[in-house]
Amino acid sequence: MKLGCCGNMRRRGSNSSKKKEDKSVMVVEEDWLPLPGPGWKARGDRVPKEKRVPFNRPTPQQIYEALPFVRRYFLYWVKHTFDKEKLFINTFQPLKHKPYYGVPCGGIGCGAIGRDFRGGFCKFSLRPGLVEHNVDVVAADQFIISVRENGACIYQKVLSAADVRRTSGQLSSWDFGFPKENVNYRGLFPRSWTVYRIPQLEVNVTIRQISPVLPNNYEDSTLPVCLFSIDVENNSVRREYEISIAFAFRNGTGNRRWDREAECSAAKFEDSREAVRGVTLSHSISSMPCTYGLATVINEGTYVSVCERFDPSRNGSAFWTHLQQTGDVPNDDGCSANAREMAVSVCNRFKLAPSTRKSHDYALGWDMPKVHFGSIARSYYRRYTRFFEAFRKGTVAHSLCVRALTMKKKWDEEIEKWQNPVLLHEKLPEWYKSALFNELYFVTDGGTVWFEFDECWADHETHLSNYTKEKMKEVGRFGYLESWEYRMVNTYDVHFYASYALAQLWPRLELVVQCEFTVSLNLCFEIFRGEIGVFKVYEQLLGQE
Repeated sequence: MKLGCCGNMRRRGSNSSKKKEDKSVMVVEEDWLPLPGPGWKARGDRVPKEKRVPFNRPTPQQIYEALPFVRRYFLYWVKHTFDKEKLFINTFQPLKHKPYYGVPCGGIGCGAIGRDFRGGFCKFSLRPGLVEHNVDVVAADQFIISVRENGACIYQKVLSAADVRRTSGQLSSWDFGFPKENVNYRGLFPRSWTVYRIPQLEVNVTIRQISPVLPNNYEDSTLPVCLFSIDVENNSVRREYEISIAFAFRNGTGNRRWDREAECSAAKFEDSREAVRGVTLSHSISSMPCTYGLATVINEGTYVSVCERFDPSRNGSAFWTHLQQTGDVPNDDGCSANAREMAVSVCNRFKLAPSTRKSHDYALGWDMPKVHFGSIARSYYRRYTRFFEAFRKGTVAHSLCVRALTMKKKWDEEIEKWQNPVLLHEKLPEWYKSALFNELYFVTDGGTVWFEFDECWADHETHLSNYTKEKMKEVGRFGYLESWEYRMVNTYDVHFYASYALAQLWPRLELVVQCEFTVSLNLCFEIFRGEIGVFKVYEQLLGQE
């Protein structure tokens, strides 16, 4: 599926020029990495072999020819910038490449949460059609390991080697110093594996990430949820440990505009039938209500603690110290119940005998059912709301977590059934196997939208045919960005290359996309481009160049 980058998870769409390679940069040989199988692999201290930037060195001839356009575009840019509107192409502020992105979290068209291959959460795209590249790793969104021996904590660190930018004093009590060289990553969309080695304790932690991107599955593939199966291995032959794995998450997306947008609230939940315990965190993002859900399975011989709230803007000492002293997260650390900045956490504590391993599953869900684009002229319900009757009450986040934790085995089987014919093919090279699946990341992370059909659409879009509306009622409405920096949805020239994968894996979505293009043939629009001209010609498709 052409939807995006090459197998090394780089973004598509920008013209790049090569820089001279920095000889001081350390290059890690991929064959060193102890993660078998195809995929994009990296060690935590990996840096790119090439530094790439957007095309920004036009020739004198190109500058001369572009002057009339530059003048008109500059006036257009100033108007929209002062109106605080996002431009669909922002030439004066090109997107800068960050070479740390790994396999994203989430299904299709439900908003996505990005991952740094070194362990962090970043690059949220929960607002439809917008990918927040200016957001680096969120300090409070972390997995934390605490190791106790003979009743005393002997090791506690954040399971991330990503660089974390924090405001003065923010979570200063937390230890973000996990050695980069002890982190290994393998990405094969929609799954990834991150290994954290703690050699002084002879302990390895593997976090396997699973998102429900499933071919020919038009229900689970819509779910805004991600699974993390965490395997802890004790290779010591004599030492027994008590292990705690905590998962913390804060409100917002890491963008300061939403950090204090509205009051937050949290609530614990438990599903005794499925042995799941967790917590939800309600807040808003760009005036759109959103609820995060964190949960874990209560396995035999484990104790699950839940922190209903702590303040992610302070030093985090109460949370960190309580985990260090008891192996459990505190109920709260004094954060007020209606604070504008709030984080929650779940934690699994269990014994780990010498030469044994144990696995525990965690889930992250985000319920943002009703969304709008920047103009707020129309609102849309995400497709997953069709399958949850309680979505209008905002009580779906915990149901998403429970469903994900109970569907893990089935999702794994569906992914392996889909991928194994390629992965086990002896005549296909490893790089091809990796690229073939990792290219699909854009179906989740490409500002993708998948909306439930709304009858009122016909009031605004009278050109929609009855056949098109019937197909939209069956599978919803689907679209994705041309690229991260070009905010245009379903451009036909780009979709020409991506359509084969969509038709093969989700043919009913491809049919809806083609239906929508077909009914646009009889439309005609005017646009100002230095002179009055036709923007969309009769019987021509939008997006053609």
